[in-house]
Amino acid sequence: IQAVEEETTRRRLFIALVSLTDNEEVLEMIEQYIEEEGVLLDTPFLRKLRREGWEEGREEGREEGREEGREEGREEERSRMVHRTILLRFGAVPPDLDAHLRGLSLDELEALFEAALTAPSLEVFRAHLPAPAPNGNGAGETVP
Repeated sequence: IQAVEEETTRRRLFIALVSLTDNEEVLEMIEQYIEEEGVLLDTPFLRKLRREGWEEGREEGREEGREEGREEGREEERSRMVHRTILLRFGAVPPDLDAHLRGLSLDELEALFEAALTAPSLEVFRAHLPAPAPNGNGAGETVP
């Protein structure tokens, strides 16, 4: 491409090269060439590519956000189930225990749900609680 003297022809070749390749490595090399050579090609095709890349990034971000939201929803639901099971089995959920349940991971809440169903007393259930994490969110390792 550099050997072509006419700017218009060089741009057309460059655009054709970009449009015909799916290879990420080649696209990265082209991107590096653009940066190093100061080549700025502002064509409708390249604007479309940038827009598609931007939209793809936005969609990926939305999907990640939805997945995080679903995970948080599962954690909240499992936390409510543990809370309700303790309430039904032992008559009350002490405030310190309620605070400890918040912020636990889904895996920790799953284990605690089983413990809430099978523990003969609130004290036995407490033995299954993860130790509070140093940051105070309640997550951590199980107390022996």
